[in-house]
Formats: sequence, structure tokens, C-alpha cells
Amino acid sequence: MIVLKLLATVWGACLASFINTVIWRLLNQISLFDPQRSYCDSCHQQLIWWQLIPVIGWLILFVMHLSAVTQHLVSS
Repeated sequence: MIVLKLLATVWGACLASFINTVIWRLLNQISLFDPQRSYCDSCHQQLIWWQLIPVIGWLILFVMHLSAVTQHLVSS
């Protein structure tokens, strides 16, 4: 039973992430097919597969972004 709940949660997160991406691209008039992979809004670098995992990828990218900002502030 717990496995089914976990699978439903993961499936829901993936589906919600996909729908969110489609809506964001349509609202910003970005093609759904031209940039075939998602990219960073700041530097436009294409995201790697593990960065696209819902929730976990977001948390990792958030920590990496904070690290880069902190490093930039320290070096300035």
C-alpha cells in the first residue's frame, strides 16, 4: 500500500512538473519543441537529466545557485 502511495506521489510530481513547463512556455511564447530541453533562465545553459527530476532536482539546483551567489559575493 505504501509503495502505491509513493508511486502516485512521484507520478503526480512528474505530471505537475510537465504541465507547469508547458504552461510556462506557452505564456512566454516559447516553442514547446525548439529548445528540446529545459534551460537555466539566468545563463541559458541546458539542464542535465538529473536536474529535471521534480522536487529533488529543484532542491539541488537551489543549493547550487545559493553556492554560486555566495561565491560571487565573497569574490567581489
